[in-house]
Amino acid sequence: MNRAARRTAALAFGLTLLALPAGAESPPAEAPLLGEELFLSRCAGCHGETGDGKGPLARALSPRPHLTWKGKAWDPDGNGIGNEDADLRLMIRNGAELYGGSSVMLPNPDLSDAQIESLVAHIRELERRYRESLPGPR
Repeated sequence: MNRAARRTAALAFGLTLLALPAGAESPPAEAPLLGEELFLSRCAGCHGETGDGKGPLARALSPRPHLTWKGKAWDPDGNGIGNEDADLRLMIRNGAELYGGSSVMLPNPDLSDAQIESLVAHIRELERRYRESLPGPR
């Protein structure tokens, strides 16, 4: 999808959010697209476009900031189960340092709940692609 088409889809997603009832829990199907745009603009510099931790800024970081399914199971909500969607939401909203991670991953207080949900959806899509790329049965 070209850049203009992604912008149009992101605008359509934003307008869709305005029409959602208050307290709506699930982002619409367009959420991964908006999440991709947000991820590329805010996260890929370190995490890499595919979440592999090979973004251009990651060369100076050790360990490389790959996404959660390849390493430590972060558990910001403290429920004993790491890398749940709720954990991702907290890390995105509050930054990693608050939960023992790197201070390089800054808080994102300016993102709406819907934008964070779209980022989580995109991260889960990257996770799905990663798992499908692994050899062997699924």
